[in-house]
Amino acid sequence: MSKAAKVLLISQPSLTRNMQMLEDELGVILFERRKNKLSFTKTGHQTVKLAKKFLKQKQKFLNDVQHFALKESTIFGGVNAPGAIFELESRIKEKGLEQHIQIEQKTNDELEKSLDDENVHFIVTDHPIKKEHILSMGLFMEQLYLSVPLTHPYATRKEIKLAELANLTMLLRSDDANKVYCSKKSGSLC
Repeated sequence: MSKAAKVLLISQPSLTRNMQMLEDELGVILFERRKNKLSFTKTGHQTVKLAKKFLKQKQKFLNDVQHFALKESTIFGGVNAPGAIFELESRIKEKGLEQHIQIEQKTNDELEKSLDDENVHFIVTDHPIKKEHILSMGLFMEQLYLSVPLTHPYATRKEIKLAELANLTMLLRSDDANKVYCSKKSGSLC
């Protein structure tokens, strides 16, 4: 008891009173009291589990309310590659939007789920989303260049298919797509 009281920054008698008040309020016995020993009853263990679950639900509730309020002043988006962020930031500046923009990078599947669940206002992917309730349109074209040493087998070739690069180790500035799509449910950000 004294260790618990120290952790909670209260006196031991105060902790004991609060524990008894909790038992009285719930109308159950949570603790088994023996000389110099205090332990949970089965009901006490279950109460702890339920309290932890309740606190998680409470935190989720608070997060959901705060996220909803934030949606009124923030545009949420998602991209599948960092290169699209630069283009988006440029277009947002051009439009003079006063809302804050929050962009996350995720996989295409995660982006599509976020859009379906209305956790984001728009997503930018390397392919159009073909669903009746989603509008997809071309956002920009991207030209990619491959730089290799003169001794590399691809150095003399004029054209290389992306599939040929699939198993090579390389450094990329952005993803390997050359067309980027913006998908949204409503609004006109794209």
